[in-house]
Amino acid sequence: MRVLSYVRPATADYFRTLTTRLFGADAVFTSDFSGLAELEIGPLFYRALHDRTPAPPELETFRSDVTRRCRLLRAVPGERANMLFDAMAVAVTKTLESAAPEIVMSITVDSYVVDLLRLAASIRHVPFFGISSFILNGYFLVTARGERNDFRVPSDREADAAVANLSQDSYRATYLSTDAGSPARVLRRWSREVMKLGYFPALRAIRRDPWNYHYRASEVIARTRADPRCLLAWAFEQRDWEDSLPSLRTPVVFHPMQYHPECNTDYWPRLGFADYESDLIDVLRSLDGQFDILVKEHPLMFGSRPVRVYRELARIPGVTIVPHNVRARFLFDHCQVVLSWSGSVGIEAAANGIGVVTLGSPYYASGEPFEDIPTRARLSDLSNAILRRARSIATSDVRRDAMRRILANTMPGVIWSDAWSPKPRTAAEMEATALSVERYLPQWLAWRSNAGGAAPGSGAHDGTG
Repeated sequence: MRVLSYVRPATADYFRTLTTRLFGADAVFTSDFSGLAELEIGPLFYRALHDRTPAPPELETFRSDVTRRCRLLRAVPGERANMLFDAMAVAVTKTLESAAPEIVMSITVDSYVVDLLRLAASIRHVPFFGISSFILNGYFLVTARGERNDFRVPSDREADAAVANLSQDSYRATYLSTDAGSPARVLRRWSREVMKLGYFPALRAIRRDPWNYHYRASEVIARTRADPRCLLAWAFEQRDWEDSLPSLRTPVVFHPMQYHPECNTDYWPRLGFADYESDLIDVLRSLDGQFDILVKEHPLMFGSRPVRVYRELARIPGVTIVPHNVRARFLFDHCQVVLSWSGSVGIEAAANGIGVVTLGSPYYASGEPFEDIPTRARLSDLSNAILRRARSIATSDVRRDAMRRILANTMPGVIWSDAWSPKPRTAAEMEATALSVERYLPQWLAWRSNAGGAAPGSGAHDGTG
């Protein structure tokens, strides 16, 4: 089977090792970074950009959705965004034509580059095998752009073990450091963002790669996060939040804020809920003070989010901003419902017997603990959904069933990258991952075929709503 594998500096070692181990000489690599792969997207992209070559007609229909979800395209003027879309659509199409793969392997979609590669592959009926990190250590998630992939049937024993792990007070995903929200870490992250404002423009010039997605998008994000006012987030946290708990109305709703921008806020929800920071304000306002809502910042976002978000949250009736260093699991003891977009705390909550209301149809919202508000048109039912989930009883059987449904979207294994995995990395980890893919990839392909494939623009994440 001929495989085209998309790589970046942080994931190149992982995909080269895994894909070569699985497919040998049939593995071909591509990248939008110069010198990283045999099939370079960059030269094709810049030629099309220079010539103003229009996007292939079959990709044109996805322009709006791709542009609105990509953190770079939505940050540049409309004409420039259209030019970048056109040039990249041409480049990935030519790359696929040259590689002629039977399958594409990549990280999950997190940019217009990968999104267009997915779309171009799907139009040609080439399966796109996307993977992402997962809350449960020793597993990775299989999803191209947030869709469900129920391709395997985990055993009761496997599901019970997952519930037990996620229910431990000491449990922590490997991609979260124990001191992620400490003052030293916060200041270090902020300082890095300040340095990026000079580093990435210089890198673009030195490498003669002016529209490299990573360089440009990192600069766009840094413009927001390097604002020293981001460090004032602590001023909006209510230190004595526990003192007010006895007077809180029932049910108490807990919303764990999500890392943003990120694939699970940009790409996984429907478009009606894909502008996370603005949509969060709208959603909580829509509850009109009916519930007391505990809001807690993501450990890796404290000191990075615009302070206007906290200011708006603090003005919403019933909202209490809990200190960021309070662990989510501690808050499970003080709430009856978790409100989540697509964050992993929703999975942890279900494992701990807490009802979960989701927005925008995340892949894991299936089974008794969950109730989904898929579109803005259904937002009027949010209050009732909260009340229904607060009354649901999560027995051990319910928790096991929910976790079995979630694990059906995963494979056992370890992802190697600077962001996703601990060090040191071992050959044994990679071998275990390769054996898992050998076992389950045929099942995923069969499931995908039986489910009618992953036609672009279909299903829960078609950009509607």
